[in-house]
Amino acid sequence: MIAEIGLITFIREKIMKLKSNRIILSVIIIIGITAIGMGVWQNMSSDQQMFKVGAIISLSSPSGPSFIGEEVRDGMLLAVDEINAWGGINNMNVKLILKDSKSNPQQGASAFEEVEKAHRPHVYISTLSSVSLAIAPLAEKYQAPLFSLVATAQELTKKKNWVFRYWPTAQDESFSLATMASKMGIQHMGILHLDDEYGRSILKHVELEFQKEDRKVDCFPFKMSETDFTLHLKNKDYLDGILIIGFPNHVTKALQQIRENEFSGKLLNNNTVSLPAIRELPESEGVYVTTPIIYNPNFRFANEVSRKYENRFKKPFNHFAATGYDAMKLLAGLLDDNAISRQGIRDLLREGFNYPGVFGELHSKPGQYDISFPIHPGKIKNGKVVYLR
Repeated sequence: MIAEIGLITFIREKIMKLKSNRIILSVIIIIGITAIGMGVWQNMSSDQQMFKVGAIISLSSPSGPSFIGEEVRDGMLLAVDEINAWGGINNMNVKLILKDSKSNPQQGASAFEEVEKAHRPHVYISTLSSVSLAIAPLAEKYQAPLFSLVATAQELTKKKNWVFRYWPTAQDESFSLATMASKMGIQHMGILHLDDEYGRSILKHVELEFQKEDRKVDCFPFKMSETDFTLHLKNKDYLDGILIIGFPNHVTKALQQIRENEFSGKLLNNNTVSLPAIRELPESEGVYVTTPIIYNPNFRFANEVSRKYENRFKKPFNHFAATGYDAMKLLAGLLDDNAISRQGIRDLLREGFNYPGVFGELHSKPGQYDISFPIHPGKIKNGKVVYLR
């Protein structure tokens, strides 16, 4: 009997212990699920409380445009840090979602779709004409404001409701280049240009400007991968000017080869030669450029941003970085104390505004989708940009 009672007691204790373990296990599971759920909720909540910017920019490319994307990115990062340090945009920290377009239109479109699905940002930023043209229909489809930088193609914003540009158009740049060429007395100009939307768009409008004054243009297109321009430049002494349109690596190589061929006419470029790393080359001496005001040592605001940029990234400030910086600051300024939504951003951009930025005072008129900053004629002298009147 005693043995039976002892056995029964032993069995009861085991059962009670099992029940206790089940309760503990259940509590652990509940706590775990709650913790995971809270983590997910906090991550979702954190993401929802951010001002999200989807940046589809070229960060890798075998042919050179990645330099532009890297500079735009770093300018944006500097601005984002400043904006967040000041409390964000309407108390929302800015979250930059970077995707590499690899300078490829299809890759850029795929990156846009990926970002849209995963994050649905408030606004997109893109670089380069070819990539921005591929993304533009998607911006219209998803009704997402797209702010394109370093994109000259004239048709980018045509018949669009959600696509904006912060950069001089091909027509803006071409008019300035043609005017400068006319003042120098150039009657027959060769245009060595990249054979893509960027190069062709500037070629087209320079030709139109030259035709107005019965001056001549010969065009010499080259591919993105080209670095040897000697065949294009051979026996071109009949030209009294050459305009080079391409990315930094193209312009650098072309200048070297033109100097080696001892071309005696004038050399022109739209803005690339004004980059610090290029204008300091001996081959850049005497080249005429159209460029923004940021290289003027008397422009204090740009100089202040330049110092911050150089301290942060340990490299010279330039107009590509300035564009990324200014685009973020412009958005933050427009949205201050305004409700934030995609449609709200679009409406604010097309309402028109005045904005004092790194490139000087901007005046955007109501209904304007192309927001251009002033460009000025200049000449490279002793490694510096000397602005011309």
